[in-house]
Amino acid sequence: MIYQLVYTSIAYHDMPLEERLDIVKTSARNNQRRNVTGVLLYRKRRFIQILEGDKSVVEDLVAELRKDQRHGDFRVLASQENDHREFASWNMKLYNPDLCDEVSRQALESWFDKAEHGEAVDCDDIGLFLHHATRSASGSAARR
Repeated sequence: MIYQLVYTSIAYHDMPLEERLDIVKTSARNNQRRNVTGVLLYRKRRFIQILEGDKSVVEDLVAELRKDQRHGDFRVLASQENDHREFASWNMKLYNPDLCDEVSRQALESWFDKAEHGEAVDCDDIGLFLHHATRSASGSAARR
């Protein structure tokens, strides 16, 4: 079984794209060693991240992320066991919600709103949405 966890946090300052891409590049390298996959979303200083892997490895990673000085208000929104990975080929990707269509953007906005209010989100819903959205966008919405 694959453990999936969704968390949210708030960056202490607005992060330009280059800084977010650096985070993703470092995360992808580190996650490959850990056999962790996932995706990172960012909007108006708020992060939502989905992590997938062995439960103990993901929990150790979350403990490290909680200590990261670039963000605060760290909250786990959901976690679950699943029989497969949603992001099997992504050690880490940055998904840019600004590049998706209006219906997709509204779905993402609702998850960011839930995250802002500490409401639970469904790992499967977000994972399935991103899985299909990134393929339909021909790679323009997702970056390594």
